Amino acid sequence: MRNMNLSRIVIVGCVIALCATSALANDWPQWRGANRDGKVVTLGVGGVVSCLDAASGKMIWRKDPYTGVVPKFFTSCSPIIIDGMAVVQLGAAGNGAIVAFDLDTGGEK
Repeated sequence: MRNMNLSRIVIVGCVIALCATSALANDWPQWRGANRDGKVVTLGVGGVVSCLDAASGKMIWRKDPYTGVVPKFFTSCSPIIIDGMAVVQLGAAGNGAIVAFDLDTGGEK
């Protein structure tokens, strides 16, 4: 009986290990950026929006349209990437907006 329980534990462990290998980073094309174009957009806790080259880490553009205006609990959202734009919520109560930045240039849309 004891050997049977041990066998089941080993089998379950092997199944979990095999399933975990399917989650390797090279199977996740999103690591090249949300559009799979090699660009990664970040929103820092102080509200600075940055676009980086995923391969090199080189800065493509950086924007801080609400300099010095920080939300009460810092930022609590992620950029949304859609139709060649990075859409973010910036600023604080009474002095903020939802802003769309062009992914290539960083210009406001």
